[in-house]
Amino acid sequence: MMDLANDESPLSSTSSNHLRLKSRPSRLSLKQRQRDGSIAGNTEKSSSFLLMITGQIECAHTSSSSLVNTQQLYCRYTFSHGSDWIVSHGVTQGITQIAGSRRALKGSDEEGKGSVFVWNFPIEISFQSTNTYGWPRLCLSVYGIDLLGRDVLRGYAS
Repeated sequence: MMDLANDESPLSSTSSNHLRLKSRPSRLSLKQRQRDGSIAGNTEKSSSFLLMITGQIECAHTSSSSLVNTQQLYCRYTFSHGSDWIVSHGVTQGITQIAGSRRALKGSDEEGKGSVFVWNFPIEISFQSTNTYGWPRLCLSVYGIDLLGRDVLRGYAS
């Protein structure tokens, strides 16, 4: 067994199957402590919270009479938010792949009710804020491609 315990290494071995992490004292500079408010009598710290959103844009169901002659659809999404909100991870807008239509499967709840466009497009974003004003909102726009290859708005939601 190799002995990893010494003053130089942050890891030390207590047995062959377990590792223990040694803690080291914090060495904040004077400027960092003043910025954090731990010096100069400022004991208030700003508090914030995180909002993490994960999911997917799964599919679109159309009625039999709507979207006549539409064979392909795609979805654009955007997150709108207030000025106090900061995006800490992820992107605020995106576009799915173009999906072709298929009829609803026999025996399903959607049978005979039109077409289904499946995207299964993942969304992952994190926000940070100090208050709830301007809470993030997801806006969806569904576009189709017409016979001339132009993008035509087919639906939207928020």
